[in-house]
Amino acid sequence: MKNLRALFKIAIPTFFIAIFASFLFVYSSQAATLANAYLYMNRIQANLTTGVEYILSINTTTTIPTGGSIKIEFPEAADATWCRTAGTLTATGVSAAEPDAGGSGWDIDAVLPGTLSANCTQGGVSSSDTITITGLTQLTAGTTYGVKIVGNAGALGTNSTVGVHDITITALNGATADSMTFKIQLVTNDQVIVSATVSESPSVGCTIGSNSVNLGTLYPGGNYAIGSHTISTSATSGYYWAAYGTGNGSTDAGLYKSSATTYLIQSGPTTTLDLTAAGSEGFGLTVSQPTGATVPIAFGDGSLGTFGTLDRTSASAKLILYQAAAQSTAENATVTYGARAGTSAIAGAYQETVTFVCGGYY
Repeated sequence: MKNLRALFKIAIPTFFIAIFASFLFVYSSQAATLANAYLYMNRIQANLTTGVEYILSINTTTTIPTGGSIKIEFPEAADATWCRTAGTLTATGVSAAEPDAGGSGWDIDAVLPGTLSANCTQGGVSSSDTITITGLTQLTAGTTYGVKIVGNAGALGTNSTVGVHDITITALNGATADSMTFKIQLVTNDQVIVSATVSESPSVGCTIGSNSVNLGTLYPGGNYAIGSHTISTSATSGYYWAAYGTGNGSTDAGLYKSSATTYLIQSGPTTTLDLTAAGSEGFGLTVSQPTGATVPIAFGDGSLGTFGTLDRTSASAKLILYQAAAQSTAENATVTYGARAGTSAIAGAYQETVTFVCGGYY
């Protein structure tokens, strides 16, 4: 009898331990960790009361049968902050999202299947803010599914505390469940304001007052003659004027008689011409100086009858006026031409084409 009692003392506890261990084994065989997951939030700023959207990507380790659900659970101590207003949400399957890392488990393969419904509930005693998605059809292990969750009657926000927060993602149907807990980060301000000023482009305006000047009649060995026109400049910064002549097309700039017998009243080769000197001959110009501007010495000598000389071709253009600083109003200058025919000059019609170049300093 004592042996029978001893047998019962050993057998009965052993029986119950075996049954309990079997239950634990069966349950643990039905639970697994998600293979891969991410939760993309359109805003990561703390204490937002509305406008937060999620894209959830999950890759299950086990097959979740049709009729299952997905839950997103937030920390219990953060009630009514993630789910700011309890109610329905809109869940839409997506096949791609911004965080997708091509060719990996974090690259969405397919939309979350099913006729999806979503809801957010606020936590209370021993419960937490939870987003639940239902209406799923079967989830196949090894496939990464995506779903976008936005507010509807329910409003999604963020907790007021800056820093990391644990969330738990669970895909389940009955005893079959895959889950994962990870941290998300909230910051004080998730937006950077980038500013710039678009300024009007620097510009220059150049005007030549006349395109023809007649010096009148020159006499061999006679006095010099003059003629003039204006040039005007408006610029948001500095400006410059340069000029070059045409002359006889080969030798030098100057007044040229192109019909037989040809003759050139030369502009060069010296830097300046004193047309008051006895026996002198030549062609040149001077430029008046606006306030604040600069006229190179050769073209602003100031001596009566002295003119600066021009060279021929654009490669030999000479600077005749410039303003190195910004100007508040348009500036005008007078270009005065001077010419004198020497005793050997041949009677006839003479002409010089002077080309002006104007530009801005920027």
